[in-house]
Amino acid sequence: MVKKPHKLTISFSKKYEDVFLFLNTKENASKFICELIRKEMKNVVNEEDFEERVYKILLRYLENRNISLITDKVSPNSSFPNSRLKDEEVDLLNDLFG
Repeated sequence: MVKKPHKLTISFSKKYEDVFLFLNTKENASKFICELIRKEMKNVVNEEDFEERVYKILLRYLENRNISLITDKVSPNSSFPNSRLKDEEVDLLNDLFG
């Protein structure tokens, strides 16, 4: 038995007339839409991965400079004389990644 493709009808308001006209220039509008949606679906996962990667990079950066997120546990390091984070910076990092 041959499977029939799924069908969906969409309408475009006047606000999206430019989108409608652009879509009509595509040889295969269904394929074009599906590929855009698939990219967006992958981006949702990638955004979560991206935040985790940024967090790890930031931690590595801080560790390499002997900087702690706890302001009273900063290890002095002559190579990095300004290695102490300000309270506002700690609060910001905790808000972003805490």
